[in-house]
Amino acid sequence: AGLVLAACGPMAAAEPTPALPPPEPPAPTPTGTPTPLPEPATITLWHTWEGEALEQAQAAFADYMALHPGVQVVLEHVPDLANRVLSAIPAGEGPDILAWSSEHLGRMAEMGLIRPLEGWVAPAYLEEHYEPVALQAVTYKGKVWALPASLETLTLVYNRALVAEGDLPRDTEELLARAQAWGAEHPGTFYFAYNARNDVEFAAPWIYGAGGYYIAEGPSVGLNTPGGLAGLELIARFREVMPDQVDHATVGALFKEGKLALTVGGPWMLPDLDQAGLDFGLALLPIVSSSGMRARPLVRVQCLMLTPNSAHPSLALDVMRYYTSPEVSARLAQARGTIPANRLANESRALQDLPRVQAFVQQARFGAPWPATPAVAAVWDPVAKMLEAVWKGSAAPAEAVQAAQEQAEATLRSLGMEPQAPREGFTPGPVKEFEPIPVAEPVEITLWHAWPREYQEAAQATLDAYTAMNPQVTFQVVRVPDLPQKVLEAVPAGEGPDIIAFANEWLGRFADQGAIIPLDGYVDRAAWEASFLPPAVEAVAYRGHLWGFPDTVKAITLIYNKEKLTEAEVPRETDELLALGKRWQEEHPGEYLLVYNARSDAYFSAPWWHAAGVRFVDEAGTVGFSTPGGVVAAQFLQALREIMPEEVDYSIADRLFREGKAAMTVSGPWYPPGLRSAGLDYGLAFLPTFSPTGRPGAPFVGVEALMVTASSRHPEVAVDVLRWFASPPAQVARTTAAGTVPSHREALADASVRALPDVQHFAEQARRGVALPPTPYLSALWDPVAKGLEMLWTGLATPEEAVRLIQERAERAIQEMR
Repeated sequence: AGLVLAACGPMAAAEPTPALPPPEPPAPTPTGTPTPLPEPATITLWHTWEGEALEQAQAAFADYMALHPGVQVVLEHVPDLANRVLSAIPAGEGPDILAWSSEHLGRMAEMGLIRPLEGWVAPAYLEEHYEPVALQAVTYKGKVWALPASLETLTLVYNRALVAEGDLPRDTEELLARAQAWGAEHPGTFYFAYNARNDVEFAAPWIYGAGGYYIAEGPSVGLNTPGGLAGLELIARFREVMPDQVDHATVGALFKEGKLALTVGGPWMLPDLDQAGLDFGLALLPIVSSSGMRARPLVRVQCLMLTPNSAHPSLALDVMRYYTSPEVSARLAQARGTIPANRLANESRALQDLPRVQAFVQQARFGAPWPATPAVAAVWDPVAKMLEAVWKGSAAPAEAVQAAQEQAEATLRSLGMEPQAPREGFTPGPVKEFEPIPVAEPVEITLWHAWPREYQEAAQATLDAYTAMNPQVTFQVVRVPDLPQKVLEAVPAGEGPDIIAFANEWLGRFADQGAIIPLDGYVDRAAWEASFLPPAVEAVAYRGHLWGFPDTVKAITLIYNKEKLTEAEVPRETDELLALGKRWQEEHPGEYLLVYNARSDAYFSAPWWHAAGVRFVDEAGTVGFSTPGGVVAAQFLQALREIMPEEVDYSIADRLFREGKAAMTVSGPWYPPGLRSAGLDYGLAFLPTFSPTGRPGAPFVGVEALMVTASSRHPEVAVDVLRWFASPPAQVARTTAAGTVPSHREALADASVRALPDVQHFAEQARRGVALPPTPYLSALWDPVAKGLEMLWTGLATPEEAVRLIQERAERAIQEMR
């Protein structure tokens, strides 16, 4: 039996890809409007929803029906979902959609019971709409297998009658110290307790927060690692301050009776606390002192999966996208308190007034995705026994963690899976060499940013590490859409943040309008030039002053398919490139040696202009295209037309390269992760030498800079924070966590970063590049250069005419800016 609904609607079209410069690869165009059907189609969804959850789902789909009649949607409650799926789908039966937990996803994928969503939903749509941890939870073997609907995780729960929010412990050392003192001051009560004895899920925040992990794809068990051991040692210390009985029922009773100040729980426990009339609050789990990283609970995701039996997959995906949309996600959160997996819903005004939802969202952003791999079953029993042994004192943490590792790996082998060596954990702890300035009174530093989602956690860990060293300093970190405009509005009104983290190309405009302060007196330029890559220093220098701390660098490079070319065959000079490109088309019909957005993208054309001696624009607004070097560069750019397809942009180049129809492309550090996920064996090579001048191709180098605003009430503290943020150990931690390219020479020399060949390559390519000028006049160049390239490509202008037109149009645009 099920609810029958009707619905039909087109999938959203992809937004146009920005011409310059892409922070990450643009998304392929998603599937368009479904083909009209001769008769109503039926989409069946199997679920285990009950009670209010089912009622809210029914109401949501009823609204969908009213808006888009034409497709029948059947919601079928299936209590024994696992067995029904295993029997029905292989027989060609079963539903179009499964609503289930992400923990089942890997097994379902391995058995062919669900289909990956590549080609059906654009990556840009996924990244824009869903929380990063949610996407990680529904990703298996490099593919996304479901759309995330809601999140479940653990967080800190405290009794407001016993502890004020401002008195909560910031790290685990402070927590333990207060717990020990609490017992003496409040006999018969406890400061902190949870089911620490044998609950694997409740142990995860400390294991993962210390840098260990349970299991990763490979499979790789991460228990007997420095981080895993540190986490277990912390749990062993918890034993000293908790009651003997710490099962869920006992802990829950103590908390409701007012005999326990702090515990750990998930959203499922809140209704019971409300019913008991308890005044409680939610807060982030503390920082794990041994690593300097926030405790990382596992995040389970309730999601919608598409089965291979669906006769109308595009329609089924419309249903899935609707149910996981910002509007429906926000509606369910308001009605039931569910924690949306949709990032846009979580950032909506409607949910900003739901503190409980926001508390779990913030905690989930520090969390680790629930392992999707089927191999996770091999670790549950070993971890439970490990926890029990430490709790009972029958084994020391080092012995227990080794035994758990060995048992888990033995189980994997018995299942026919050979375990891989543990990977290094993420442990960005405080470093003794860095000493923060003393701060006597509490200070809150506000930081506005536009960081990519995958970078935010690493950046937050760096800030948390600073707070661990300097507890008086806390942070309000805000992702701000349209950040430049918001800064230019807020700072003059005295309402802006203390720190801005943004691309250096806006630095000059911020400086000219008085939105940021120069760092003279705070930093030494000679020391900076000795510490950071040269383009990184140049990128934050403007009108004789330094205005920001360099963070990461980005530059484009040559990327080749190792199945098409060996490293020795990659052209080293542009003349060789053109000659080989022509031969390649003759020897490989329908294929190309090189494809990239050469037709009209100024950013991607920059290496050749620079190698020819052209300077785009300087601080005075002087344009440098109409020169002999400009003509030579234009001749080469026009010659590229002979070895590439007539129609080529970023998306076309990406498709041809991934399909093996092009041996090489040009892109930046945002590109290789997608190639690895796709299983493409690629190599990196430096941009070839420009044959007419003998100079290497020199790409623009963009720098993510951190700037102190003129409205900051604590500039000395803000500068000190950035001194830590840009330091080698902090950059190393973020690089190993997020794969970004650091700007500090010592960070690049660190052993853990030297072990990352892609990072090393992009850093060296950046060293050979030219800093993206921070002058506001640069914005006047993008359109004239793009139009000049288009005229070269289509033959509407000679090289001489093209550079003259670029020069004239750029100068006219700059004059209008003055």
